[in-house]
Amino acid sequence: MIRVNELRIGNILGEVGSERMFRVRSVSQSGVLVNYGTDGETVWLDENKLIPIPLRSELLEKSGFKPAKTESSHTLELSGGIIEVINCKDVFLRGFGSTSEGLSFYCTVAGIHQFQNLIFSITGIEPVLSF
Repeated sequence: MIRVNELRIGNILGEVGSERMFRVRSVSQSGVLVNYGTDGETVWLDENKLIPIPLRSELLEKSGFKPAKTESSHTLELSGGIIEVINCKDVFLRGFGSTSEGLSFYCTVAGIHQFQNLIFSITGIEPVLSF
């Protein structure tokens, strides 16, 4: 289960009992409005029905990440730094920030929505993830 206070508009989530992925359009105290399907249909989902979608290599590569030296690692260079994802859950951000060397940061994420929020909060750049 995902708590709605973890979410932002644009986060990618899943629904209990379904293999669909969808983007959050609006967040309320008890649930989210999501784009549900390719026809533009929107539906309110209660927070008890929301589940994280694990990061996958295919999603990272569709979104501009390049496979790195090791099979389990992907990198993306942005203005100001580098994002590296290892084993689709361990995220390293290097070179971002206001100091001359920038900041280095490490975090393990449980799903795509946490990855999106982490990248935005550290870099100020909204990650463009395609699915």
